[in-house]
Amino acid sequence: MKLHDHYGDVVRVGLNTVSFATTGALSAVHNAGGSAGGDKESFTKKGTIEWLLGAMSWSATNILTAVNPKAHEKLRKAVQPAFTIRELRKQEAIQQNWITTYHARLDLDGREDAEINITEHMSQLVWDMLGDLSFGNPLPKSQLVKFNRLKKIACAMSPVLEVMQNVLAIPLVGSCTKAFVTSFPGMFQIPRDILPVGTLRDYVTLERTDRSHDFLSAIVGTERKGIHLTQDELQSNAAMLVMVGQDATVTCLSSTLYFLLRDPNQMARLRDELSETFPTESEITGEAISRLPFLNGTIHEAMRLISPANGTGTHRQSQGGWVEGLWIPAGVTVAVDQYTIQRSPKYWKHPEEYRPERCDDHAAYRPFLLGSRACLGRELGLQVARLVLARLAFRYEMRMTNKDSFVWEKRDCDSSYLWLGHKVMVRLTEAAATTEAT
Repeated sequence: MKLHDHYGDVVRVGLNTVSFATTGALSAVHNAGGSAGGDKESFTKKGTIEWLLGAMSWSATNILTAVNPKAHEKLRKAVQPAFTIRELRKQEAIQQNWITTYHARLDLDGREDAEINITEHMSQLVWDMLGDLSFGNPLPKSQLVKFNRLKKIACAMSPVLEVMQNVLAIPLVGSCTKAFVTSFPGMFQIPRDILPVGTLRDYVTLERTDRSHDFLSAIVGTERKGIHLTQDELQSNAAMLVMVGQDATVTCLSSTLYFLLRDPNQMARLRDELSETFPTESEITGEAISRLPFLNGTIHEAMRLISPANGTGTHRQSQGGWVEGLWIPAGVTVAVDQYTIQRSPKYWKHPEEYRPERCDDHAAYRPFLLGSRACLGRELGLQVARLVLARLAFRYEMRMTNKDSFVWEKRDCDSSYLWLGHKVMVRLTEAAATTEAT
C-alpha cells in the first residue's frame, strides 16, 4: 500500500512483478472475458506462488490449483452442486448444531470469568463444522494443527517462493526448478492423510440421516451427470474446501469481532438489531439473518478492511495481455492489490474507518474476486459467518481484553500470503435476555 501511495496506481514491485491498484486492473486480470477486455488465456495461475504451493501441497489438482481452463471448468461443475442456495438451506441444521455445541463450552468459560481466545474458539468450531459438511464427520483436531503449521510454513517461505516464481519465467532454468519443486511433495502434503480412516467413497456410503446434505455427497452425485473425479481428486477437492473455507471464514469472523469490540457503540447497534428481530436465539435462521442490514454490514466492512484473499495468493502470470492500457508481456507476474483498492480514497470516503452502514455493492469491493475464479463458497462462508456472529452477539455480552496490546492493521498481523497472528481475547457473560429465556 505504501508503494502505491508513493508511486501511483502501477508499480514494479520486483524483478518480474508489476502491481496494480485500480478497479480496471481487477476486472482485466480476474474477470476473464469481462468488460475490461480480459481474455481467458491472458492471465493464469501457472507459474505463480499459489501454483507452486499447490504443486507441493495437494495430492491432485483441485478447483483452487487447476491451471487449464477446461480442467478448472470440469472441477467447478463437480463442486458447484454443494453450494447452491437449496443445499445451503439443507446444510444449516449441521451448522446450527455445531454452534450450539460450542456455545455450551463458552457458557462454562463465561461462568468462570475466564479469558477466552475467541479466535481460537471460532477456528475449532469452523473446522469441525466444515469437516462435518465435507466428509460427514468432524476431522481430528490433529489435522487442524497440521493445517496451521502448513500455513505458517507457506507464509515463512513466501520470500523464497517469490524468487522461485521469477526463476520459473526463465525457460531452461524454470523447467529444472519446476521439476525439483514438484519432486518433494511429501514435505508439505497433508490432504492425503486428512481422513482418519477409510476412503472418501466409504464416507459417502455411511448411514447418516443427513448425508445427502454434505459437500462430498453432492460432489459424488455429479457422476450421474457424467462428471467423474478420481479418488485423489475427490480427496484433494474435499480437503481444499475445508482448509481454504476454514481460513477465510475464521479470518472474516475474527476481524469482524475485532472491529466491533474495539467500538462498543457498533456492537450495541448489532445487538439491538438482533434483539429487535428475534425474541429468542432459537429463531435465528440463515434465511432471516441474510436480510439484516447492519449484521451484513459488519461482516462486509470487515472484509473490506481485512480481505481474506490478498497478497501473493491472488497473483496471476501474464500470457500476454492488456491491463489499464499497458501491454504485459508473457511471463510477467501481475498483482492486483485488493488491500490498497479497498482502502483507497479514490473509491471510498473515510477509507480507514470501520463503517458497517456502507453499501457493499461497489466495484472496489471484491473480497471474493471475480470471473470464473471467484470464490465458489462465497454464500456458504457468509452464511456461516452470519450464523456464528449473530448467535454469539445475541447470547453473550463480550469485552475485548487485549484491545490495547493487539493491533491488527500494520503492526501485529502478517499478510504476505494469508493472515497470521490475529488473536481476539475476550471475557464474556450470558446476556440478560438469554438468561431470562432459559
